[in-house]
Amino acid sequence: MQHFFIENNSLVWRGNGETLMIQPWGPNSLRLRSRMMGDILNEDFALLPNPPAHGPVQIEVEEQRASISRNIWT
Repeated sequence: MQHFFIENNSLVWRGNGETLMIQPWGPNSLRLRSRMMGDILNEDFALLPNPPAHGPVQIEVEEQRASISRNIWT
C-alpha cells in the first residue's frame, strides 16, 4: 500500500488516520503540517508569507520511503 504522495509541490504521507505534509518554504526551509482524520487545512495561521525559493524542489517517492530536497546551487 502506497503511503507517500506528491501533491502541489509537497511531499505527503497518509497512514493510521493521519496526514503529514512537508513543503518547501523559502530558500532553505521546510514547512511541516499534520492533521488527524482529515485533509490538511490551507491556512497560514502565524506564518510570514512564503519567501522566494532558490532552485527547484526534488521529491522522490518509493514504496517504503520518500525524500524532499532542493539544490540551492542551481
